[in-house]
Amino acid sequence: MWWKTTGHRELYKLLMLWWDPIGVKDIPEAQREYEGYAGRLGRMLREDADPEAIAAFLGDAETGMGLQPRQERNELVAAKLRSWYNEEMRTT
Repeated sequence: MWWKTTGHRELYKLLMLWWDPIGVKDIPEAQREYEGYAGRLGRMLREDADPEAIAAFLGDAETGMGLQPRQERNELVAAKLRSWYNEEMRTT
């Protein structure tokens, strides 16, 4: 229930804040740009994927957008997402 009411929306906001590979976080019309990735990331977090797997997913997403993956940033974002999710699961 947490995922449907809060988790998905929060994860999406964190992607815009921490990841945003095409730089659209300040463009109102593009606020749903990465929504397709949130579902898969949510499953990865629920299935206890390690930060390396999450970073690889983010890199693959960037490649799919025609971008060069930024591995260091993706690793940082992955670690932050893992930490965020673990904290949410402790408090829910």
